[in-house]
Amino acid sequence: MPSEITLEIVEQSLDIIHDKDPQRKDEFFLDLAAVNLLNAAAKKKEFKEIAKYKDIKRHVTYLFSLWVADHTLADEASYDIANKCLYIRCYTLQFSFHFIYDKYQPIVEFIHSDENKPTTWDGIKLQPIAVEILNIAVEKIKNPRGDINIKIEEIKQREIK
Repeated sequence: MPSEITLEIVEQSLDIIHDKDPQRKDEFFLDLAAVNLLNAAAKKKEFKEIAKYKDIKRHVTYLFSLWVADHTLADEASYDIANKCLYIRCYTLQFSFHFIYDKYQPIVEFIHSDENKPTTWDGIKLQPIAVEILNIAVEKIKNPRGDINIKIEEIKQREIK
């Protein structure tokens, strides 16, 4: 059963996205996990004032711009123009975010380039397992050489069922 989102974990996620810029894939994954959790928290009445969509969208846009400049930060990314949806895959998890700010020039150039390959959604909702994903991302930072793939596959399978 997914863990509950608490004020403490929302504040932790805000601290993560306001900390230093991600320089490595594990740090980028941590930021994605934090933004995913904030996106889930924003849907809950008790967190609407601190997990604001505009701040979430701004940070996702920023992360996407970092990936456009350095593709080693995640496995792949693409932007579905018709559905206004960004997909970023990192450590086999496909994060999706709708309605990012897509007017920043490097993002515009990527979106309209051959590099922006169409993709389909994996069908795994990450917001219900946001706390678990954040915990895995924190663990990866603490132990960069550790293998998180088994834990990721476990939570993906649980969410598919």
